[in-house]
Amino acid sequence: MFLSRGERLDDLEYHCSTLQANASRFSKAVSQEKAFSVNIGSIFQPAINFVSSLFTKKSTKNIAASSDLKPASYSTNDDVDQSLNSSNSSNSQTSKIIWPADEQKLVDRFIELQQYDGLWILTTDDVNQLTGKSLTIFSSSIIEKLEKNIQQLIITTVIVMILLETRCLTLKTLWQALSNKAYKRLKELLDGDESKIEQLMKDIRDQY
Repeated sequence: MFLSRGERLDDLEYHCSTLQANASRFSKAVSQEKAFSVNIGSIFQPAINFVSSLFTKKSTKNIAASSDLKPASYSTNDDVDQSLNSSNSSNSQTSKIIWPADEQKLVDRFIELQQYDGLWILTTDDVNQLTGKSLTIFSSSIIEKLEKNIQQLIITTVIVMILLETRCLTLKTLWQALSNKAYKRLKELLDGDESKIEQLMKDIRDQY
């Protein structure tokens, strides 16, 4: 079926008006979308600016803090030696014992310091405080063949036994067990010979 010229023109005009209407609606929609985007951007912009300022401040603080850091220092061997010497000096001072004059306190101190094997380890300063004499003046031919450290242990133990007998006699019930334990250990060190122990005790008493 063929359309007349007038009909074709009418049809073209209809399609043109339809296209114009669609174009108008599309243009309006685009304008609204742009306006919405602008509005959204304006709403969130203050928040974006605030977050950005926080990062800027944090970065500034980190830079300032890093500039205040002191350069690392390294210990030399001399520093380590000095530290060790200071530590040894401090330990020496804290380990120094002030011996009490009271009998009960003296016995308590000897109870505390007796070794598990029954002997007593005293320093030169301990002996000086307790006897008023130097540890080096105490000796006995009975133990001269033993090692030096064993000799000193035996001598300091005998000194304590004599001190208990002479200065703490009224508290003998408290220290008798300590003295017996020490005597047993001395006997072991002197080959089980009790006569050697008696001679050793006599030698130390005479020097005391």
